[in-house]
Amino acid sequence: MWRFDVLLYVENVPGKMRGRTPRWLWVGAGSGALLALAALSAALAWTSIFDSALANQLMLTPNSRSFRTWLEPSVPLYFDIYFFNWTNSDNFPEEKPNLVQLGPYRFLEKRKHVNVTWHDNNDTLAYRTQRSWFFDEASSNGTLQDNITTLNGIAASAVYRSRFWGFLQQKGLAMGLAMFNQKIAVSKLARELLFEGYDDQLLNLAKSLPSSTTGGAPPVDKFGWFYERNNSLDTDGYMEVTTGRTAGTLPGQIMRWNYEDHIPYYEGECAQLAGSAGEFMPRNLTEDSVLPMFVPDLCRTVYMEYVDTGELDGLNYNKYALTQRSFDN
Repeated sequence: MWRFDVLLYVENVPGKMRGRTPRWLWVGAGSGALLALAALSAALAWTSIFDSALANQLMLTPNSRSFRTWLEPSVPLYFDIYFFNWTNSDNFPEEKPNLVQLGPYRFLEKRKHVNVTWHDNNDTLAYRTQRSWFFDEASSNGTLQDNITTLNGIAASAVYRSRFWGFLQQKGLAMGLAMFNQKIAVSKLARELLFEGYDDQLLNLAKSLPSSTTGGAPPVDKFGWFYERNNSLDTDGYMEVTTGRTAGTLPGQIMRWNYEDHIPYYEGECAQLAGSAGEFMPRNLTEDSVLPMFVPDLCRTVYMEYVDTGELDGLNYNKYALTQRSFDN
C-alpha cells in the first residue's frame, strides 16, 4: 500500500523583515484615508452647492423659476364656505336661535400677482394680488340657489354703530329700521349672500345722508359678504416683500402693507408685520418652530404652531395650524 505524505513548506523569512509592516499596507491605508477625506469634502461641497442653487431658484428675480411660479400659481386652492340657517328667527327673542349648518359651498380660487414693481435699492418688490373664485358645484354640499335665513348684517351693523350716538340719532335710526321693515334676520339666496350681493333700502338711505349723521356708510351699493371681491385688485391691498437676494433673508417676507411698515389699527407687537402671505416658508422647520403669517383679511399677523406630522404622496410633512393661543387676548 502506497503512502502519501503531505509536506508543509515554510519559507525562512530574513531577519531584517521581521516585525515590519509591509509597504503595501501603508499605501492602502493612506489611499483609503485620502478617499474618505475626498468623499467628505465632496459631500460638504455638494451641500453648499445644493444650498446655493436652491437659494438662487427660490429668490425672486425677473428670471428665477420661483418668480415665474409665484406670478400665477398653478396649485389648486379651494375655499370652503359654511352658512348657518336660522330656522326659528320669527320667534326671536322668545326662543333660543336654532342654527343648522349648510355647506360646504366650495370655490376654486385662482391667484395672479400683478402690477409688479422691483425696488433694487432695498431688494424688495411690490405687487397686488388678483383673486378669482369659481363655484365648484360638484364638490359642494348645496347650490347657490339655496335660500338661507341668517343675521341681517346691515341692520345689526347699524345698531352696533349707534351705541354711542346721541338720543336723536338713535331715534332716527329706529325710525329708519321701522320704515323699511328691517328685522334681525334676512332670507336671501346663497349667491346673493356671497359674491353677488343684494339691494337694501337702509343701505341706500345711509349713503344719501351726510356722514356726520350716520358715521359714514360703506362705499358699496349692495351688501354681500364677498361683494366686489371677485377679480378685485384692492382686496389684499398693496404688498411689498423681500426678494431673498440679500444674504440671510428669505423671499416673500412682508415689509409693507398698504404703504405702511406696521399695522395702523393696533399697538405694540400686534402692530408688527411679520412672516409671508403664506406663499414662502422657512426651511428646516421643526416641531418647535412657529410660523408667522400675515393675513390681509384679518388685517394682522397670525402665528401658526406645530400640530401634527404625516405623509402624503410619499412626502413627509409637518402640519402647522392656528391654535387657541393664536386668538387668546
